[in-house]
Amino acid sequence: MAKIHVLEADKRNKYRVVIHTPMPAGSNQAGHSWRHVWLEAKKRRDENGNPLPVRSILDVGNMPGNITQAEADDIANGSTIEIVTSVLKESGSIDELIERIIRDAKLDFSNKYKHYGYNN
Repeated sequence: MAKIHVLEADKRNKYRVVIHTPMPAGSNQAGHSWRHVWLEAKKRRDENGNPLPVRSILDVGNMPGNITQAEADDIANGSTIEIVTSVLKESGSIDELIERIIRDAKLDFSNKYKHYGYNN
C-alpha cells in the first residue's frame, strides 16, 4: 500500500496529497475501538438517510492517482485511515513532513472523539 499519493500542485508549491496510514489499536475513553469510532465519524448518508460505505476519494485502478482494490477495502473496513490535505513543500524530508501530518491528524481525531459513544 502506498503511504502517500501526490495529486497536484499549485503555483505556490503547495501540493494536494492523500495519505494512508494504519488505524491505531485501542479504544477511546468510552470503550469504543478507534476503528468503530472512525467508521461512524466518516459515515455518509444518502437522500433517504441510509448509511453509505466509507470510501476513498481516489478511484480503484491502475492509473496514476488510483489505488488498488485492497487499499479501497482497507479504507472501507476502517483498518486504514485516509487523510486528504494540502502541504507546502518546504526544505527538508518529505517523510518527516508526512509523519508530522499523520501524527497531528491522529491526535486531532483522538481529542475530538475521545468520549464518542459514552452513555450513562
